[in-house]
Amino acid sequence: ALMAALPSTAVPGQLQPASPAARAPTPTHMGMPVVIVRMPPSDLAQATFSLSLAPLAAPGESTEGLSVNMDRPRGETVAVALRRLALTVRKKVASRAGKSARGKGPSDTTNHADPTCILLEADGTLVEDLEMRTHAEAWRTGQTLRLELGSVFAPGPSPPASTNADGSAAVAAPGAASVERDLIAEYTVVVNPPAVVLAPLIYNARLVPLVGVPIQPIADALFTDRLTYRWSRQLRPYVQFTPKGSGVGSVRSGSESGSDFENETPWLPCGTTEAYVPTFADLGYALRVEVTPHRGELVGDPDTATYTLSVDKLRAGNTPATLSLREKWIARKGSLHRNGAPAGTADLRVLSYNVLADWYANQPLSISSLFAHVPRRELIARRRLPRALYEIIKHDADIVCLQEVDTVAYEGLFEPAMRARGYGGAHAPKVNGAREGCALFWRLSKLELAAPPTNVPVANLVRRYILGNLPDSPHLPDSSSLPDFPLPASRLRADIGTDGAALGALLLANVPLRDVVLSRVGTIAQLVALRVRDPGGGPDPTPGSERCVVVANTHLFFHPLADHVRLLQTRAILGAIDELRTFHAAKSTGLLAAAIVAGDLNSSPKSGTAALLSCGEVGAEHGVWDHLNVFRWGDRGDRDAEGEVMPPARHAANANAPVTASAGGSSPARRPVGVRAPTRLGRLVAATGWPAFTNHVPGFVETLDYVFVTPADFQSVDGGECDASGAAPMPSLEDVASKGAGGHLPSILFPSDHVSVACDLRLKLRG
Repeated sequence: ALMAALPSTAVPGQLQPASPAARAPTPTHMGMPVVIVRMPPSDLAQATFSLSLAPLAAPGESTEGLSVNMDRPRGETVAVALRRLALTVRKKVASRAGKSARGKGPSDTTNHADPTCILLEADGTLVEDLEMRTHAEAWRTGQTLRLELGSVFAPGPSPPASTNADGSAAVAAPGAASVERDLIAEYTVVVNPPAVVLAPLIYNARLVPLVGVPIQPIADALFTDRLTYRWSRQLRPYVQFTPKGSGVGSVRSGSESGSDFENETPWLPCGTTEAYVPTFADLGYALRVEVTPHRGELVGDPDTATYTLSVDKLRAGNTPATLSLREKWIARKGSLHRNGAPAGTADLRVLSYNVLADWYANQPLSISSLFAHVPRRELIARRRLPRALYEIIKHDADIVCLQEVDTVAYEGLFEPAMRARGYGGAHAPKVNGAREGCALFWRLSKLELAAPPTNVPVANLVRRYILGNLPDSPHLPDSSSLPDFPLPASRLRADIGTDGAALGALLLANVPLRDVVLSRVGTIAQLVALRVRDPGGGPDPTPGSERCVVVANTHLFFHPLADHVRLLQTRAILGAIDELRTFHAAKSTGLLAAAIVAGDLNSSPKSGTAALLSCGEVGAEHGVWDHLNVFRWGDRGDRDAEGEVMPPARHAANANAPVTASAGGSSPARRPVGVRAPTRLGRLVAATGWPAFTNHVPGFVETLDYVFVTPADFQSVDGGECDASGAAPMPSLEDVASKGAGGHLPSILFPSDHVSVACDLRLKLRG
């Protein structure tokens, strides 16, 4: 992709002085012109030669377009390529000379001696055996390529103009005769110069940069060991407006791109960091970044990108409402940090937030019904998601679990900004074609990966932890194809749970249920084991005694009649967490890893999912099974009940998702069964509490978002038993009525239709 992006009419990757102002029009190194030889890592790629023919041009001749770019097979010998290069260069130079020579055509502008092209080592010795050596074997940076192409006729200089005695212009005298000129030039060889190409900026460069929110372009670098960044700003008179009748908000410049204003207004340097954090000094300015590739002492061509909209700031009228509501709670972390956690403990702040995927927000049905109360411009991702990111950054959490994160938003906005703030991260798109997924971030100064993050379809976890200990069945894959997570399937415990056999039998007997859980739903689970650094002032932990935390981030299936599907998904996720806790137990003490389950569970506090998590079990009589033999995937051709075709109502407000009635239910194998959490895991505590709501849209107000933790592994920040005392304050219905849009979410003060949930916890490092 990088090579394809380089222009064929230029000489990319030229060696340049470090200062842009000092760059010469012809690429040189140590006073000698440069020939670029590129050999990308792939064996299938060709070797590419690029050189300027300016050293071969006649005095005063224009050098515009006077360059050669030639691709040759990687496997051919260098001698063959040099002969072709010499002939190509002589033909091009002769053609130019012939067009300008008086009375001569291209056919008679050169002598007919064979051109020669030789390769010299840096010490001047001849590189031999080129008839036997391939490009990879022969070319080295610092060599000299000498071209001897014969001679060419070029026009002589024209005589100076003269005037008559009366001052009028005299008839011009004929020019001097053409002269013969030798074609000889030497080039310094540069192999694989450092190169960089910037990906198109997110939202077509029309992201609205916010003060305090890092921005960073995505750079695709090749043959490079480091990149340098030069940020600059330009004052522009931007005017924000909403076109009448269009219903689409936009931001336009008071002067069009390329206008005199833009060309004449200087760009002022403002930063040299990889990610730039706009300040109040940048308000009203557009931002530009120039990225330059380096390898050792070599400096390649830079690439630039411009954020065309001027920097804005969040004011009292558009700062996310949760920040003002939680101002004291957010600031409390500073005092906890200053005082320090007691020895043998570590304070952690966890945040979970469904940020509302752009694809869902801007579907026609969303705009006309579910989000009809929201001004159109407030749904535009380039305005809305930076505010959500600002809210996330201000919470200063150690673990951040996000849902409904578009891949574009993750790569172009969330990941660069969080990385600039010192976080590691991972993104997990859903597996059924939905255009969003989950994202998880962790603070690198406090947490480190104990193993690579795992993004696993929940359907695979169901196969492993609910169906994995059943006899082989024609409905299921054989055991060898079960997901190896984190241990080989052959080492899977036989006792995956006291409820495993009954749940497995239920799935085998209920074909519609099995179809939904294993084939239709694309729910993903992010599972990551993080090793915690000991900040409590105690002795350094001995190897193998470090405490780990297993974090699960997910967004469960949404359908209002599918509480039992979410229950099965949750049970499977708990099975994975239980196995990971054991796998990442402290080797010296045997202390199991702590566990955190976070996300949009699409389940109310009265649901079977909430009961399984908070109580550790759900009885067969629970209402979670009310639609067991009613809900099935519809026959209307809907590709994705989670949103691929019908996205607006992603939660229980949606009564239109595919569902048909079934008369089944009398078979004992299809009757409800009890469900238990893994014994070693037991019940969890809702560390974010049970707020009145976390989702607020017309026709639906409910709590769907949670952070659950293993209570034996955590304390409250005041040293008491693990509970919800560290939960962040939540908005009230009155807050939404006054600060929402039409009394609902999202709005200019609430970037999503969900409210973020967060909590402060104190982890026991030594049990």
